[in-house]
Formats: sequence, structure tokens, C-alpha cells
Amino acid sequence: MQKTILILCLFLYSCSRLPQSEGEFNEIIIFSSEEDVKFVDSTIKNLFSEIIYTPSEEKVFQIRWIEPKKINNYLNYSNLLFISLDSPRDSTIDALSKRFENIYNEKVFLLDDLYAKNQVIMFLICNDSIDFELKIKDYSNWLIENFSANIDKKISHYLNKFNSNSKIEELLYDNYNIKMNIQEYYMIIKNDTVNSKFTWIGRGFPYRWLTFTVLDSFKVRDVWIQYEKLLNENMTNVKISKYYKNIVFQSENIIKIQGLYEEKYSDTGGPFFAYINYDENSEKAIAVSGFVNNPGKKKGRLLRELEVLIKNINYEE
Repeated sequence: MQKTILILCLFLYSCSRLPQSEGEFNEIIIFSSEEDVKFVDSTIKNLFSEIIYTPSEEKVFQIRWIEPKKINNYLNYSNLLFISLDSPRDSTIDALSKRFENIYNEKVFLLDDLYAKNQVIMFLICNDSIDFELKIKDYSNWLIENFSANIDKKISHYLNKFNSNSKIEELLYDNYNIKMNIQEYYMIIKNDTVNSKFTWIGRGFPYRWLTFTVLDSFKVRDVWIQYEKLLNENMTNVKISKYYKNIVFQSENIIKIQGLYEEKYSDTGGPFFAYINYDENSEKAIAVSGFVNNPGKKKGRLLRELEVLIKNINYEE
């Protein structure tokens, strides 16, 4: 273990050219001693237990517990979490965490891009299991928010590697006053600026759709009624499932709705979501939606990519 600590410290002070981070986009690598895992395992599993319905259940985060002796194999991964309990004592993670605690003079802290680009490392250094539970209670949102932000950051970096479709980007700016990064693979499926302001673009297998529309006389309390009405009018092949509907207030003027849909002609479907940016004074709103269809396979990564694209939209007056 002394060799491991030495290598880590050398990295800390001498790394100047960092590689891109590794691992699955939603993977959380957790380092803890065998002695400590027994006290923290169930709480950590509960902390990272969020799921999405696609319609099957998929975990938002994938957690992996790594033995201290294998630590050097995972230093370049995207999301790292070190958990150390002073009691019971151990000769592995306790010693390593104490080194970092002495350097940063904190017991709970975050480091960005230490061993790789687009990387977050978090430390939870606790006195014992009781102190651990108290820290989780105080810092659970902080942990989730920072890991989530880094996941989005890594996906954004991946998406920015592709060439853009300037034609569609210009169309979206002209119709909706938004600036958005659209990859070259997207094509226009529908663009109706006469009967209703509705634009539908998509890309090939696995299928992903993005839709854009303006909602007049928008009322938050009627969000699902208005949203389903516009889909019925503009996407006649799509039916919203009644079995799962969720609303999340993202900020003061942005609502996220999410659910499941069925595609009538192919007898398939999948998950969808919409970000609705509204103005209570004018009662106008812009709804931007993402739909994924990938039968029999995981859809979480594809859904997250669409969400990152939408979250990075720049709305102009």
C-alpha cells in the first residue's frame, strides 16, 4: 500500500498532461477498505438508487466497489469516491485519505481533473459509522449534483466531437430564437410553421427524435393536457402511455416532464421527456422534447445525450 500512496502523491504533484477519463458514462468508482464497506454499503446503495423507466428499470448511476490493492487501475476513471472511517482502523484507505486530508485540510471535499480530464474525485473522511451517516445526510445532494454534472460534462465533450448540422441549427434559431448544437446525422422529419409552430428532427438507429414547439396560453397546471394535445396534432403516430408520468420543476421557469410513449406503426416505443421553458407574464412557452427508441436494449445513455443537448440550449430574447 505504501507504493500505492507514493504513486498517488506523484500524480498529485507532477501530472501536467492529462488523458481523457475512462469508464462508463454513469459509473461511480468507490474506494473503501474491507472493514469500512460493511458499515457504508447499504447507505451508499440507497444514495445512488435512482432509476428511470425506459420502460424497463434502468439505474441512473452504476456503482462499483474497488479493492484498495487495485486502486491504480482506476485513477483515470470519470467519477471517483473515497470513503474512509477512522474507526474501525485499516492500513489502506485510511492512510491514503489522511494524506489528502492533510494537504487540503478538509474531511469532505471535491477535486476536479486530478488524474484525467472530465473527472470528479470526492472524499468522505469520517470518524466512524455514525459520523458517516451524518455526513451523508448533510452532503447527499452535493454528491449527487456534482457526479451528475460531471456525467453531463463528459457526454457534452463526446457530443462536441461530431460535426454540426448548420442548416437545422439555423432553422431552430430562425423559428424559436434558440442556439443549439445539432449533430450532422440529424434530418428534418417535419417543419410546420403555417398551421402550428412545430419542428421534428431525428436520426437513425437507434432512433432518436427531437421536437420543438411554441405553446400559447401556457398554464403550468395544465401542462400534460397541453403537451398531449400538441403531440396528437403533430405526431399522429405517437401515443403517450398513461402508466408513467412525472413532473420535475427544474428552475423558476423551466419544467421537465417525462414518461413513456408508444409508436403506433412499429408497435414499439420507449422513454421521452420535455423541457418546457415558460414565461408566466406572456403565457408563452417553448417545449423541446427528446424521444428514444431502442427495442430490447438499454436506453439510458441515449436519453441522457438528448437531455444534455437540450440543457445546453441558449434561449435568446
